[in-house]
Amino acid sequence: MMLLWTVFAAVEPENVDAFLEELSVRRDAIRVVQARIERENVTTDGVFEARGTMLFVHPKRIVFRYDESSETDLLIDALRLYRYDEDMEQLQIDDLQDDPATEALYMGFAKDFKRLREAFDVSLFIPEVKEGAVKGLLLRPRKRESEDEAASAGPAAAFEAVYLYLRETDYLPTRVIVVNDANSRVEIRMSEYRVNEAVEPGQTQFSIPEGTVIIENQETYEEAPAGGLLLPRDPAVIDIPIPSEEIPAP
Repeated sequence: MMLLWTVFAAVEPENVDAFLEELSVRRDAIRVVQARIERENVTTDGVFEARGTMLFVHPKRIVFRYDESSETDLLIDALRLYRYDEDMEQLQIDDLQDDPATEALYMGFAKDFKRLREAFDVSLFIPEVKEGAVKGLLLRPRKRESEDEAASAGPAAAFEAVYLYLRETDYLPTRVIVVNDANSRVEIRMSEYRVNEAVEPGQTQFSIPEGTVIIENQETYEEAPAGGLLLPRDPAVIDIPIPSEEIPAP
């Protein structure tokens, strides 16, 4: 872990609020983001790697599909988490709490950073040249000074820090590191970006075959009926802005 902290030693003395305002402007026209991902999960049990794709649709739907069926695919729709295990023929659905950890799921792509500032101590760092990123954003969950503050803020985030490496053109992340504790971290690298390209509505859902066991909030159990299901039941609304030069004159 010492090497990890050495990478982040250089901090840029820049106004964070001004940077977040610029970041929000650059996000304004982004509605759909697709990318290849490489995930590395480092724990005391070893290093576990996976590859796949990521799809983000504004404002808050993100889908992670992995190349190997043994990996669990993830779909997050606002405050609902879907975990689909194809090999186990099982889909788990859980309601997420409106807490800092949930907000962090979208921070690499969303444009509203007001809640981000409320939930996290935000600072900037200078990425290493080899990373190819021009900005680094470091997020740490705010410490609760009192019991009343802790109660009003909700549950604490399940991680210690998040590092975002942002590319120059649109500040989309090329690398995200989530530090859970001194012995555990998750790193995701993103490449082959496609921004505001059309996608089929079904790509924003999971197609669940007949007989798949659906478990919701560890309380209700059912099986997907004949013909299967698309979940969430409503696809994401895809609203890609038309470039000004393509808008016909009145």
